[in-house]
Amino acid sequence: MLQPSPGMSVLRWQTVRSAQEFAQRHDLPLCVWANQIRFLASTVFLDGFSPPLWGSTAMKVSAAILSLATIVTAATSASAADMYGNAPGGIKDYRNGAVAVPVPVPYEETYKWYIRGDMGAALKGSGSFGTPGLALDIDQPSEWSPRAFFSFGAGRYLTPNLRTEVTVDMRGTRTLTEGTQNLSVSLSGSDAAHATATNVYDVNRSDRFTHQNSTFLLSGFYDINRTGRFRPYVGAGIGIAMHQIERSSSESTTCDDTRSVSTDATGLNPVNGCTIVGGMPLAYSMTSASSSSIGLGLAAQVSAGLTYDIAPRTHWDTGYRMLWQSGNVAISNGTLGGTSTIRVGNTINHELRTGLRLDLW
Repeated sequence: MLQPSPGMSVLRWQTVRSAQEFAQRHDLPLCVWANQIRFLASTVFLDGFSPPLWGSTAMKVSAAILSLATIVTAATSASAADMYGNAPGGIKDYRNGAVAVPVPVPYEETYKWYIRGDMGAALKGSGSFGTPGLALDIDQPSEWSPRAFFSFGAGRYLTPNLRTEVTVDMRGTRTLTEGTQNLSVSLSGSDAAHATATNVYDVNRSDRFTHQNSTFLLSGFYDINRTGRFRPYVGAGIGIAMHQIERSSSESTTCDDTRSVSTDATGLNPVNGCTIVGGMPLAYSMTSASSSSIGLGLAAQVSAGLTYDIAPRTHWDTGYRMLWQSGNVAISNGTLGGTSTIRVGNTINHELRTGLRLDLW
């Protein structure tokens, strides 16, 4: 502790003493506060610890202010060190009841929109394709072999667990009938010279029928465990089924003389042989026809599956889906024996699909 110089007034000594206590309270280094207090006393009061070093009063006052600023700056730095450092009483000194520094909350980036692409196959189907008119052998949905399909779409996360999406499923062309049929067709007629004439024709028919199908679905899904890397989900949707069918056919007909018979105008004297009356086809003829049609119907699905997070924005989605589609399209071709029609009926497919979902923004 500094001692007053002989002859120092009480006011001057109290001023120096107050500055000394201020510096010690803020842990200022001895080399800072001792020299600055000495210089302050000498310049302001013109006596004390050392003789003045400046020639004018204005310069003495300026130097004093500079010295005082040095003390205050050092004190401020020391106070800051107490607040943010390890000194007792700082803001991090939890044991003394200070306010704790809040722990930063990690920010998890979330996305609203995504796109997806999938592939799959229908493992089993049910339903029926009708053939009113001329009988025709056709593969029914229960007889279909597994066939791959491809799907793409886009969706949006509505809540952390609920999302909705629009998808388009495209299935390859399937040939449901292709082959030949041998038919026996009898046609009867009459004219002025023949009371009756019955011709028996042997018909060799070739028919090919193909079916291609796509669905457009709006679906909603509920992710059961949104926070884990493995997330089971359930979903349902409704949309439109589009059926595109094509058919081409040809047939040749030959009249069988041994089984054909006709009578004269009186209805007597039957004679074997082909008799062309009433627009009957010739003894031999060849015809062909082709047509196509597109029809729209309703579609609905229920599904369940599992999602695995490959990366924060990439998800692997695998699931089961039961898809119902209504049929609303038919196609007809004329034959010697009458009209042949194929009608697409309602179907149910049990499908497995897998693919990737990519979050965009």
